[in-house]
Amino acid sequence: MAVRTRVEPLEQDIALVYKQDLSPEAQSATLAQFAYEQIEEAKQTNRRALGVVPAYTTWVDGREDAPLKSVKPDGEVFTEFELLQEALAWIEQQLQMHSPVLKGHYLRSHEFFADNAEADPDRPPAAQEYVFVNSVPYARKIEGLRSRGETTRPPQSRQAPHGVYQVVAELAQRKFGNIARITYSFRTIQGGERNPAIIVKMRG
Repeated sequence: MAVRTRVEPLEQDIALVYKQDLSPEAQSATLAQFAYEQIEEAKQTNRRALGVVPAYTTWVDGREDAPLKSVKPDGEVFTEFELLQEALAWIEQQLQMHSPVLKGHYLRSHEFFADNAEADPDRPPAAQEYVFVNSVPYARKIEGLRSRGETTRPPQSRQAPHGVYQVVAELAQRKFGNIARITYSFRTIQGGERNPAIIVKMRG
């Protein structure tokens, strides 16, 4: 008789103990109420951490989105919040917001990969590693890096005086660091250039 709620950044297994003299119907009702309270608490925990309540899915005795009240007396309720999608969508939005815009080439050249395969950050597939990278040749200059080597110099865009990828990676790590490891790095793109990238690896 356990209710499990996956509360990111906290994951906890919560055991519910109630009097054995309750009828099966009363046990189910008690379990359903307890599950409801834990899900609401998880929603508020995520709201405080992220600013929003992420989408979530609940399974009742293995049935997706079944009514809580249908749980068996010795059943299980499991809720999982879609924090990965929330984190990736936020990073994508921040990259767009911080992008310098002249003709729009840089803004339109953010690419997303899941385990080295191009993917859609709005519908990310299961993967070990997620990568955002910009494919324009001058992406390094915007970060203040020379075209070859890692020597730094002042960023080359007045619209992004501190760069883009490094800034967004730091912001994302502060916001989602409890659920993912988010780092500023480099990835090779077409032509052999190693361009600035944001690497996301989920914890746990």
